[in-house]
Amino acid sequence: MRHPFSARLAFLLCAALVVAGCAGRAARTSLNGNWVNPQFAGKTSFKKVLVITIGGNEFAQEAFQNQMAATLRSRGVNAVASGAYFEQQNEREEARFKRTIEASGADGVLLARVLAVDEGITQSLGMVIGPRGTPITGGPTLGTVYAAAFSPANYAPPQYFDAKSLVAETMLFEVQGKTMVWSAQTTTAYANRGDLAPAVQQFVNVVAGAMARDKMP
Repeated sequence: MRHPFSARLAFLLCAALVVAGCAGRAARTSLNGNWVNPQFAGKTSFKKVLVITIGGNEFAQEAFQNQMAATLRSRGVNAVASGAYFEQQNEREEARFKRTIEASGADGVLLARVLAVDEGITQSLGMVIGPRGTPITGGPTLGTVYAAAFSPANYAPPQYFDAKSLVAETMLFEVQGKTMVWSAQTTTAYANRGDLAPAVQQFVNVVAGAMARDKMP
């Protein structure tokens, strides 16, 4: 007969594997599409590009601005992070937004904003832990119901994890004519997973890569 402690340990190990399998998914950004204003195709040349953002997380905005500006500078573009972060849409914030751009002296503005947030739920299935600590079933069967009711030490219940995804838009404007020069839309899956810095850097790489292919700025 198996010792109760061994059964409990096996259950905890299997439950941990379930959690690790879901939590291991890191934020990942993909490009949905991009657009180039035909009037500016191959003709963009800005003296100074200001990176500014609108979103729901000031830390993410700061990371994006700094990393995007650094990436553009590595390509020879005089890009600066605005250091101004916007999370609400009202008259006061709109006025501050305009003042930030005017005070920068930039002739180009790279604006990134969050368009939509999708809150999803991912569910891991319950499982019965066998005699040697391995899962016997992977779904809600009569066996799992029985195990949950009569032998909870040997049953790993379903786990639920949020799977947030963000749709963002990044746009390049020519300040003088207030004209959009370039834009791209991206989707970041599992945006709330993993460390912020590498997730933002991967987002920046996707956007900057699209800009480079379109010869922007």
